[in-house]
Amino acid sequence: MNDLAEPEVNSPEWITQKLRRFNISSLAHTFDAFYPDANTKQAASVLRSLSNGELNKQFILIYGTVGCGKTHLIEATILNWAEHGIYTRYQTFSEMARTLKAQLGKGGDHYESMFNRYSQVKHLVVDDFGMGTTESRFEISDLEDIIDLRYRKRYYPGNEMVTILASNKDIKDLPTRVVSRFFDQEYGTVLYMGDRDYRRRSKQ
Repeated sequence: MNDLAEPEVNSPEWITQKLRRFNISSLAHTFDAFYPDANTKQAASVLRSLSNGELNKQFILIYGTVGCGKTHLIEATILNWAEHGIYTRYQTFSEMARTLKAQLGKGGDHYESMFNRYSQVKHLVVDDFGMGTTESRFEISDLEDIIDLRYRKRYYPGNEMVTILASNKDIKDLPTRVVSRFFDQEYGTVLYMGDRDYRRRSKQ
């Protein structure tokens, strides 16, 4: 038996492989499986259009209460991009912060190399900013600098990078330098997903 053979589609091994590849929690988090209400309808529409290549926006900020459906829609976007052959670097903010800290501890150019990956990857998605934690000034500064570098490249032909940031914080509690990039009317979109728990909603 060939141990390197591809696992059977939809087998536990295949599912685990897919989840790890995309760094998502569920393959069931698709757009078709999302049941929007008045607060989430716009976000679902925008992200579906974005991932289908029908919307030319590079900076998407999504905010709303814990459990309102942000992660479901983000993972649906990542899965849809994958269907179009697009790779996404997807991490929670705490995962990103830990990754950068680990590289900083190694010395040399490890930190700079990882920082550049975040700054230059075509599709970057950062989830759960402010998820019950107190971010350090250093961590917030890293996020600000990464988004600013990506924002400064928005005019480069053929280098249209997409950045999605999701947070459970109120818009007024987010770093001003970060938020301003997403309010750019030409390149950005800010989406509020409300204060209702998506998991408790019934299907419409």
